[in-house]
Amino acid sequence: GVPLIERALKREGILFPRGVGQVAMTNVAAYRGAYTTAIVVAYLREAGCVRVNLDASAWRSHDQCARYINHWRAPIWLGDPLAFRSLETVETDHAPKAIVSSIMHLAPAQANELRARYGCPVFDLYAMTEVGILAVGTPQGHEILPHDVHVEILDDNGRPLPDGQRGEIAVTSARNPFMPLLRYRTGDRASLTMVNGRRFLMDLEGRAPQLYSLPSGRIVHSMEVTRLMRQHPLLQYRLHQEASGGFRFGFRGLIDARQLERQLRELLEQPEELVFEELDRS
Repeated sequence: GVPLIERALKREGILFPRGVGQVAMTNVAAYRGAYTTAIVVAYLREAGCVRVNLDASAWRSHDQCARYINHWRAPIWLGDPLAFRSLETVETDHAPKAIVSSIMHLAPAQANELRARYGCPVFDLYAMTEVGILAVGTPQGHEILPHDVHVEILDDNGRPLPDGQRGEIAVTSARNPFMPLLRYRTGDRASLTMVNGRRFLMDLEGRAPQLYSLPSGRIVHSMEVTRLMRQHPLLQYRLHQEASGGFRFGFRGLIDARQLERQLRELLEQPEELVFEELDRS
């Protein structure tokens, strides 16, 4: 993903620093269980990247998080819109050269707030777990970046739509040999257009982030649920929160259902209402 991020940054004449002893990027997250760690990137000639969990549970005191970020002073900040909201509460003593938002839809109003607060360009990356980075926001629309992912727009019946017509984004890719994708429907919507030989997603509407509110006031990030589900050989699962605040969880797979239910109840702080059921296998 780093080469594609840099391709986007080049629009503003920005490059990652390279070489041993350089810190290229700070990746921020804000949910329980996220890692705070550091790596080196071969593509950047062993320059370092740090990942920081902004959630208070990851630190002994609030100022430690700020001290960690301020010590490394990376020129590029990467994160999702929720993490950048949390970053507003951290007393950083420097501004990055660029902010890169990914994973979730970045509202234009928040992008403008970030530009005003830090005085730097803000890049909205459209990415997904299945194929990685797919497009970057530009004044013309979201330009499709990778050459090995075929993107098309489908109608509600799965038929391809011509350029200019709005529908669901579908991707085809063999990038991951263990999960090749053929017209994989993303749930996101846009139209396609061509500008000077480059493909753009127009009026991209990404899926809303999945957040779960608990009576204590804590918000459970969807990644916390995902990390829990990875511990079990599930074929399929879904977690829905009712308007009343109760939860309904459905699953498919040969798992220890009692253990998963116990873990899920712990994550959701022992909700009064949790319907835990196996989905129809038909």
